[in-house]
Amino acid sequence: MLQSVKTALQVFETLAQEQPIGVSDLARLMGLNKSTVQRCLLTLHDVGWIRPIGDGATKWILTARILSLGSCIADGAHLTHAALPVMERLRDATEETIHLAVMDARDSVLLERLESRQPVRIFYPVGSRVPLNASATGKAILSRLPEQQLEAFLAQPLDRVTERTIADADRLRDELRTVQAQGWAAAIDELGHGASAIAAPILTPAGDSAAALSISGPTARFGPETREKYAKLIVQAAREVSDRMYGVR
Repeated sequence: MLQSVKTALQVFETLAQEQPIGVSDLARLMGLNKSTVQRCLLTLHDVGWIRPIGDGATKWILTARILSLGSCIADGAHLTHAALPVMERLRDATEETIHLAVMDARDSVLLERLESRQPVRIFYPVGSRVPLNASATGKAILSRLPEQQLEAFLAQPLDRVTERTIADADRLRDELRTVQAQGWAAAIDELGHGASAIAAPILTPAGDSAAALSISGPTARFGPETREKYAKLIVQAAREVSDRMYGVR
């Protein structure tokens, strides 16, 4: 690999995780020469992948262009295209926000969102990243990872977002066994206080997770009976998306 290309990709990935960030902080974080990082940033800006923000010292963030790659995820299948009709029906049936997320490194990344029409709702912008262990979509994805990949994930420290986030590897491993057995995951106040979600994995033909679909809303609307109802709906919806993508049932 050309070293300049490798460096530019590393700068892009680090910026994505730390944004907004300035050139000096980025160079210090990566242990690179400031001028090298500056050249990479200017190149990424020229081709439309990042943009500057701020009136003072310039900081950089990703542009929405990165989202254009979302429909190419999961073995070339157009995931968003396959999921949207299912998400629309699910949103209408529950009147809650519906999320489509994929795994990237140790995060669940929001690929698509259909917002609830209710005045009180949960909002995360498309493209936002949250720890896999703290979100319903993340736990749904983790529950169907190959064992070696899952153990590599659990071997590293787990992020804690709220006091209810499962940040202990053994506890998370036990919960993921339950998630795999029942086919759905829940996150009640684990990603944010007053925010809850029910999710199910979208599976490849091999039975591994390609993505996850979730129903999200205020915890006050996610009582036990509602969670049980939504669990059935989300499992059915995720299976339908899998079928639309791969013919998986």
